[in-house]
Amino acid sequence: MALKQITAAAGEPLTLAEAKQHLRVTQSDQDLVIERLIKAARKHCEKITNHTFMRETWEKTLDAFPAGAIELPKPPLYIVSSIRFLDVNNELQTLDPTHYLADVESYPGWVLPRYGYTWPSTYPEINAVRIRFQCGYADADTVPEDIKTAILLLIGHWYENREATSDKPNNGIDFAVNALLSPYRLMTLV
Repeated sequence: MALKQITAAAGEPLTLAEAKQHLRVTQSDQDLVIERLIKAARKHCEKITNHTFMRETWEKTLDAFPAGAIELPKPPLYIVSSIRFLDVNNELQTLDPTHYLADVESYPGWVLPRYGYTWPSTYPEINAVRIRFQCGYADADTVPEDIKTAILLLIGHWYENREATSDKPNNGIDFAVNALLSPYRLMTLV
């Protein structure tokens, strides 16, 4: 099984203006640095939680269909775009979307055959099944505030402590970020 990002996030959960306000920065000479910190902090928080905050497209590959449901990582799941597979004749097929259901309400999301259907047989090949899906919140306004706060805390800490090492304590930043993100943390296998 593998997981590959197809389309990266088009935006960030925080604007440059929001980050600058948090940092109390009014000049524009630090904009590039702050924009990089926004992206790095988002990615760090996504890694901690096993979530995707902004809408992205991913593809999960399997060597064959399992007996039941297939967990799709990187919640929240928005939509399953396609399920393609190598049939028993080693020809690429696209599964009819009326033959499966995507559970976009669960964390993480799932995809499973509809009642009366089963997953088709596949050719015995590595990565014979490819599930393409979109995940992430609809837009920056729908990203939970505690996630945004964790990102802001990291941005502030990294902005003030730009060196690789420092004699300053982290002032509880790890505890604060982890506490804010703990309700979203998933221990799932990719």
